[in-house]
Amino acid sequence: PAAFVALEAEDYNANLGIPAAEADKIASAASMFNMMNANTFNCFTVQFKDGTDVDASINTIKENILARQWICGAPEKLVIAKAPGNCIIVVWGVVEFGGIVDPVAQSFATSVEGAEIVVEHNFAR
Repeated sequence: PAAFVALEAEDYNANLGIPAAEADKIASAASMFNMMNANTFNCFTVQFKDGTDVDASINTIKENILARQWICGAPEKLVIAKAPGNCIIVVWGVVEFGGIVDPVAQSFATSVEGAEIVVEHNFAR
């Protein structure tokens, strides 16, 4: 993944699915996605600033992603995990045919001490 430096708060929404209103809460972010179709695999991590209600931000991000309308390459699953230090990982994409949503989320949850998966949502087909 590469560090993500947005010039405008709206860039977080357009590129990652983080509402612009959440941008001022972000201390750092990194992203990784499929260049051909980000809906088949998109992953980002965020470290929120101290004092941020991380659970509220997770819910806001989840609702923002779920409200999107997918034109093609619709994702099949959304997973959000959180870890100590105000960190989260958000992954969405396909799970069939070699999809890596579950392996990436599980790897984060098992390799980062204190991490836990807090959202698992299967998109309707």
